Amino acid sequence: MTTPPHGNRRRYHTPYNCRCPQCTRAKKTYDVRRKTAMHAGRWQPYTDTTNARRYLQRLTAAGASIGALAELTGCDHETITLILHGQVARIRTATEQRILAARFDPAAVSPTLRVNAAGSRRRIQALTARGWAKAALADRLGVAPANLSRSLRQEQVTARYAAAVRALYAELWDADPVAHGVSPVAAKRARLNAARREWRLPMAWDDDTIDDPDAEPADPEPETDPVAALMEDTDELLAQGCTLDQAARRPGVSSQTLYRHRAATGRVLRRAS
Repeated sequence: MTTPPHGNRRRYHTPYNCRCPQCTRAKKTYDVRRKTAMHAGRWQPYTDTTNARRYLQRLTAAGASIGALAELTGCDHETITLILHGQVARIRTATEQRILAARFDPAAVSPTLRVNAAGSRRRIQALTARGWAKAALADRLGVAPANLSRSLRQEQVTARYAAAVRALYAELWDADPVAHGVSPVAAKRARLNAARREWRLPMAWDDDTIDDPDAEPADPEPETDPVAALMEDTDELLAQGCTLDQAARRPGVSSQTLYRHRAATGRVLRRAS
């Protein structure tokens, strides 16, 4: 059993029986709050374990061990194990509060620790949907574009990489990529690629759930038609005086592909001269 720290009312009771000023004050504070809540009809000493279990599962997915969870929450190993495996239906409300207040930084434990890649993958996908080109993201992360692409297919990444992606996402999620050096063509190509793959924008994810492998994105976003987006971009280039071949080079597709799509939609073509 993990010994609670001084200032925790549990240390005041058996088997610790600590009567230091901090533990005594914690015990008295608890008693006052308990009586006040009981008189107001708000006393709820026990609660369902669902929220605590889901949060502990998120921390273990991030790389936290049972020992680390016990240290972070002030709970003993057995309690953490029982909650994680759904073997207990109710816990004290105070225990739930300690669990939900726990914060775990995998990079601080070991930068090379392997952690679940769901959060990193979703952040990269969301930035791409915003128009951040793969090359720009890879450069800011200090990795090769091929390695960035590979990380999107992996189930686990290192804690160091996950921390770097979190920091980059916090910096760029609401930033205009074009205003930060990404060319308009590259930004459009990134958005088109994300639309094809149905990657979600940053606003679809909440900070509290983006790392949860079982979480679902928020309100569905309107579907984007990649062909319609390509035609819109091409219309703009043709209006500027570009030929079809020139317009094809800007989005990075062949002129034959553009010709086929534009013919199918009845658009007027400007052929190369």
